[in-house]
Amino acid sequence: MTRLAEPPEFPVNIARPIFVIVAPRSFCVSARYSGASQNLSSANASRQFVAEWQDQKMRAFNQEFKKIFKQTQQLLGPREPSRKIMPIQIEGDNYPETTCDAVTREVTIRVTTSTITYPQQRTYQLRHESVHCLSPRNRPDTLFFEEGLANWYALTHRSLPSEYRQKSEQKLDPLLAKPYKLFCALVPTYQQIAALRTDCPVLDDVTSELIIKHFSAAPELAAQLMERLPKNRPSVMY
Repeated sequence: MTRLAEPPEFPVNIARPIFVIVAPRSFCVSARYSGASQNLSSANASRQFVAEWQDQKMRAFNQEFKKIFKQTQQLLGPREPSRKIMPIQIEGDNYPETTCDAVTREVTIRVTTSTITYPQQRTYQLRHESVHCLSPRNRPDTLFFEEGLANWYALTHRSLPSEYRQKSEQKLDPLLAKPYKLFCALVPTYQQIAALRTDCPVLDDVTSELIIKHFSAAPELAAQLMERLPKNRPSVMY
């Protein structure tokens, strides 16, 4: 994946020396205005460059997510209709998230600023959030089944190098490691997940009975996947 160039530092506006001893006053005034004008033009050019660079980044993020989300629906079943996916937001240093507006039905995906520097992390976060975009609900206490699925989908997909996936798995925050390991215990397949979503398109509405039906899971494991993340989430990367 091509890495986009990082923006240069803003230029430092250093005043040009004006030799008032040998130059007429009219020339000095003109020189001052000339220097100020050039500095202003330089600053405006820098702002324009950074704005264009940011726009390039946003286009790259949204184009990648569009491809990922299309594949996610092909593998795991279609998304909930009448939801509008808004442009990706890049902000914050803690964890990515997907939120939705119950009134406008707009879905907002936010990824961390570190994804600008690390393209593999960007792919991981976008693939993870694509699962939450299938049937988004505006609640932080995500069902273990859905959260486990999101991490399993991102950590097992071959769009990322196996070494990166292994290291990411090892670094999973304990808060997310538990639902991930429980979900892995299902030994799931894309076909099983898609079949479950045919019965229950909204992941937040999945029941232990459906997990038992589609994965032949033990009742105890199915019950554990019905737990939820805490509403007050600590600072974690994924």
